[in-house]
Amino acid sequence: MKYMKGALELYLDLHDTCGVLYTHGLPGIIGGIVYIALLSVPSVDRQHADYWQMAMLITMAMSILTGLITGFILKLNIWKQPPDLKCYDDQAYWEFPHQATEDGKRSPTSFLFGKK
Repeated sequence: MKYMKGALELYLDLHDTCGVLYTHGLPGIIGGIVYIALLSVPSVDRQHADYWQMAMLITMAMSILTGLITGFILKLNIWKQPPDLKCYDDQAYWEFPHQATEDGKRSPTSFLFGKK
């Protein structure tokens, strides 16, 4: 799998940082293909294998389509993306309690305790 991750990043520019593809995607695809192959044996009802093929195709199409839509939405310029040097700096998105009370802003914990 380590070679597949490198190939995905190099050729398709896909970054699977949490291993979701290896944990959920590939086992599901391989399991579906094996199940369809087992159902295709002549002694088994062929119609059931056809249902599984259609279910796999619909599932793959929906997951690819929703993934593309999500990627497109995230690449829109409406999101306030920090510069590359500040990608791991939480201060751009969070108010910290020790910084939020001096300039008159509400403390992030004020909604818990009812203070203004």
